[in-house]
Amino acid sequence: MSAPYDLSDLVKPLLSQIPLSARGFERHRAIGRLIPTLDEMTMLQLREVLEYYLGLMSENNASDIDMGSLGCAGKVWYRIYGAKKPLDYNPAYSLDETNILFHSILTSDQRDFLLDHRNLDFSYTMPLPDG
Repeated sequence: MSAPYDLSDLVKPLLSQIPLSARGFERHRAIGRLIPTLDEMTMLQLREVLEYYLGLMSENNASDIDMGSLGCAGKVWYRIYGAKKPLDYNPAYSLDETNILFHSILTSDQRDFLLDHRNLDFSYTMPLPDG
């Protein structure tokens, strides 16, 4: 089982536009400037990728999901009944790939707040699965 779209393929056009010299939070700023240039179809596909991983969280009764941090080693991790382990069958994602994924679900106001304050608390709502 895999995500409905290949995250790496979806974000590849953006990755080449992030300056190689940008480090740390400046990379987030570069990503934040690029997100509004994405077409509607790509934005929807990115949302489906995220919702796929959140759906697996629900299916597995996971209390937490962790992806995109340095400690994740590119994997998606779930905490299930207190034990934290990576999803075995997903590809490894770079920090820039997951940063683009998460920036893509933020509203422009949320993204501005994140870039101004270097932190953001937000919630994400998705439809319940049919059935």
